[in-house]
Amino acid sequence: MTTVAQVTAYMVARNTCLGQSFGQTQFFHRHKEGTATSVVGNPTAVHFTEGAPRTQDNAMDAPINLWMTWVPKRIMGNSADGGDVKAMRAWIFRFLGQVPAIDDNGNLVVLQDEDFGTDPQGHRFRIENPMLSPDGSFWSFEGVRYR
Repeated sequence: MTTVAQVTAYMVARNTCLGQSFGQTQFFHRHKEGTATSVVGNPTAVHFTEGAPRTQDNAMDAPINLWMTWVPKRIMGNSADGGDVKAMRAWIFRFLGQVPAIDDNGNLVVLQDEDFGTDPQGHRFRIENPMLSPDGSFWSFEGVRYR
């Protein structure tokens, strides 16, 4: 059952996005590709083997549409790069995002590390460090945009 705080967070996010003509962002859950096997001689231990090197995204569930608000992540110091991080010869845009903890139907939403999203303009990004607010009304996370 949804709480008043969850509905309030949902309405604030929805009204903010609609006021800026910004549609809903699609979120996808990633699935583990490796295998878990028990260790011989130690039944309480489990050995996890990663999957083969990835050439495409992991298998996904159906996307979840959420109202996302975000701000660029600023690097502290005398840098004037607007929060981008240099990786090799390319810059990676990072941002702080926030979504309500419920979807349009009032269902609870769960975000995890390595989930990813696609915003209405088609920019794909990966979720890092998702955190649920203490009252359970919204998720905050860091986003790393794919190039």
